[in-house]
Amino acid sequence: MSKLATIIALLLAAFLETSVAQPSWVKSRSSPNYPDRLYMIGVGFANKTKDRAADLQKAYDAAFADIAKQIKSTVASQTSLHEYEVLSGNNNSLEQKTSAEIKVSTEVKLGGLKVVDTYEDDDNDLVWALAVLNRTSAGDQLKETLQGYWFSYSSGMVGSKRDLSSGNLYQSLLGLTDALKNEVRYNSIVPIYRFITDPLAAIDSSYLMPGTILMSDMKTVAQSCFSNLKIEKASGDTQSVSLQEGIKPLLLKVAYSGGESNVAESGVKFKFAFKNGGGKLTDNSTTDKTGMARCDVFSLAPTRDNIYTIEASMDLSEFKIAGQQFAATEFQDWNDFLDKNENTVLFTLKRSGSTLEDRLTDAVLLLSTKISDPTSTISVSRILYQDKLPGPMAEFLRQHIESTIQSATSLSVISEEAVRYSQMQLSEAGSQQNLSQPDYASGAAGAKYIVAGNYWKDGDDLDVSLKAIDVGSHVIVGSASADLPLSWLPKVQLAPENYNPVKDESLIKVEKKGEDLKVDVWVDRPDGIYHEGDTMSIYVRTNRDCYVQLVYNDAGGNTVLVFPNKVSWNSQVRSGTVYKVPGTFVMRPPFGREILKAYASDSPAPVPQGQELSGLILLNSVNDFQKSARSSGLSGNSYSESSIILTTMAKINYGVEQ
Repeated sequence: MSKLATIIALLLAAFLETSVAQPSWVKSRSSPNYPDRLYMIGVGFANKTKDRAADLQKAYDAAFADIAKQIKSTVASQTSLHEYEVLSGNNNSLEQKTSAEIKVSTEVKLGGLKVVDTYEDDDNDLVWALAVLNRTSAGDQLKETLQGYWFSYSSGMVGSKRDLSSGNLYQSLLGLTDALKNEVRYNSIVPIYRFITDPLAAIDSSYLMPGTILMSDMKTVAQSCFSNLKIEKASGDTQSVSLQEGIKPLLLKVAYSGGESNVAESGVKFKFAFKNGGGKLTDNSTTDKTGMARCDVFSLAPTRDNIYTIEASMDLSEFKIAGQQFAATEFQDWNDFLDKNENTVLFTLKRSGSTLEDRLTDAVLLLSTKISDPTSTISVSRILYQDKLPGPMAEFLRQHIESTIQSATSLSVISEEAVRYSQMQLSEAGSQQNLSQPDYASGAAGAKYIVAGNYWKDGDDLDVSLKAIDVGSHVIVGSASADLPLSWLPKVQLAPENYNPVKDESLIKVEKKGEDLKVDVWVDRPDGIYHEGDTMSIYVRTNRDCYVQLVYNDAGGNTVLVFPNKVSWNSQVRSGTVYKVPGTFVMRPPFGREILKAYASDSPAPVPQGQELSGLILLNSVNDFQKSARSSGLSGNSYSESSIILTTMAKINYGVEQ
């Protein structure tokens, strides 16, 4: 071999040996070309595949991630450091994918990461990459950002203190909120900055930055705001309210007392809410130039003790920091601090219940809260004296309750006339419903609910008890009561003049209710009240063919056989057929409690003894007639009785529009 060939061979061998030698940074994560005082070093590798470009990119990414992890592991408890992002991730050129940036916070991305060397390990099928971060360029970038945050923080604090000195609470808190946001931003980055620039700061004091900003500084200013804030109830507290007279507005006055000055505070927000009782009111209010905040109470819901407490609390929500912007540990303490300083005052109202309308409105509103659909339809049905019979006061109460429902709720009232008309139509059509119960006629008239109730005398008061009933299910959905002083009511008797519980007991309570044979009797007025001159229609129905006698016990003490009568002496009734009693029955004095009784039997009864009266028979003895009728049941025939109680009265004007 020639001397020239030998030299070439030696040079080639040396070159080959150099090209495959493993760099020192693969194992030591250090390079003399990139000293630690000036650079941060990251090393990464990837398994080799047939796609060399992809392999190299994986190694680059791993090297970038190595630097990010060094930073993150050092300051993890003090920063919101995210994973790095490759700047040229959408570019197909491998050369342009050799740089990256680290997302330090939501607003800051740290650039300057570069891949400066690679090594392909064929023996182990690995690709290695060396990435560096220039401490100087990264430090300068972060320093500029931190200085901006520090300036904004300082400006916010100075402005807040200035506004506070002039008594401008709203602007002072806005300045503190802005300062706090910049404090959070500054504190989240300064640990990263120090980690990167500490080697530089050792030889260059320009890299020294102020330490962590303390939130206590901002709390001190804010606490001074709240401590000198004066909130007073200007008017509306402890008022006695009546629905008829309206409710005076609740007024708050807010002022800042600093030294000798006393400045009215505008722009302070308040929330108003019921703490006891309920109703409708102004939910939010803001103080005006005079420092006044106003709450209007539009209505009050019924409550047992008629005491209402309304809380007015300062609303500092606009000065809180949302969790989407900063880590919870950075802002929750501030938000909690504001929560503790949302000063509250309480207004107390007392319902006087000074009028009849007030107390009935309370009862009606309470009932309406139990009805699932507040815009539903409703009718006022029977209101009974002592839960036994309709009385003269029942009509007055019904009229007032209807009027109150119309004025105080969104419910639609089905009129008494509409219910009567439906009752007549159902009767004439032979409906198989139990028409002696008022809810069927109310339902046919369109009512989804009925109000029924009773009243009784309790000392100097009239106690009224009401219940709302679902027409479809016949279920009681709610109840309410009202105590009405008798002095507020018209001079109308509570019970019919001739009401005699003992006599009613003998006529009704000992009725013989049949097991196989059933008889129903009803009239054309579901409430059971007739006035002078009104005509009454009577209906009867049985569940099997039988014979029926109808006897009317009037207020004058007379007992009259109204069926059969002169028009038809045939008393036979067919099963399931609604039978309208022939004849015209006109209401005349005397008035009071009257009872209509039906006697049904398998066998016909003889015409009873008595005097003919306008085609009817005035019985000589009600006891003799009743014994004779009931004897049919004793002889083995099927037998049954039924009755309804009516009230007749002179026409009375109660002063309530119908």
